[in-house]
Amino acid sequence: MPAWVRARGLAAFVVVFMGGMALGSILWGQVATRIGIPAALTTAALGMVVAIGLTWRFKLGHHEVLDFTPTLDWAAPVVAEVPEPDSGPVLVTIEYRVQPTKRAAFVAAMQAVREMRRRNGAYFWELFHDSADPSRYIECFMDESWLEHLRQHERASVADAAIRQRAKQYMVEGESTKSQHWLADREAVRKKIAAFINAEPEEIAFTTNTSQGMNVIVDALADGGEVISSELEFPVTTLPWMHRRIPVHLLPAHQGEVRSEDIQGAMTNRTGIIALSHVQFSNGFRIDPEAVG
Repeated sequence: MPAWVRARGLAAFVVVFMGGMALGSILWGQVATRIGIPAALTTAALGMVVAIGLTWRFKLGHHEVLDFTPTLDWAAPVVAEVPEPDSGPVLVTIEYRVQPTKRAAFVAAMQAVREMRRRNGAYFWELFHDSADPSRYIECFMDESWLEHLRQHERASVADAAIRQRAKQYMVEGESTKSQHWLADREAVRKKIAAFINAEPEEIAFTTNTSQGMNVIVDALADGGEVISSELEFPVTTLPWMHRRIPVHLLPAHQGEVRSEDIQGAMTNRTGIIALSHVQFSNGFRIDPEAVG
């Protein structure tokens, strides 16, 4: 299992392990009922010995040990003026000049770089080559903010340096990488979005994705009361409330629609939030906010 996803793999293993214990309790309870407790325990012990012999050659991780000691060898970005910490997103481009005969090996080595960038916080990564000069490659990745990108510089480890070096070995001799940092004009984008949806610029917020945005909203409204939603909703609309133990009332759908009278009928003095999509992702059904009241 790749190192970057090993923690998730172990989490899945624990879930399966605990589920297996629960099912095993039922199974061995039935076995003990039929053949007796001593015989059931003896059978289970023999099964464990056999299982050890069958699985002995399978190892988890092959005892791989990575050196995550910070190297602090990633030079700080060159800036003409110091950006605000929350400025961004930040686009980083790194140019490589690759030996023409080593292009395939370079692209393969860059997949490990991709995993490293994503592990360290980048939410976008891509590798491009110049159509006019196939030996010229541009690595692009994006960080959520300027502060987050500076943290990536601090996170650079000995293991990360080794990954980058494996890719750089295919560069043309004497060439070095060239980096550039690009900051989005967030305020200009905010004004354009506000004008497009007839809102005020201060009402527009940027998040990494819908899941993060929804969790921010839930944290802000956690004490707002019970929630009315629908079974048609995408899970991110309802699960964040449930995870915080906030009561969520899911309205049934009638032929793929949520009726306004059902929403009104579900309201009580404990209702504080209605979490419904204006347009449903699954079938395109549109809810009329004015009809809800």
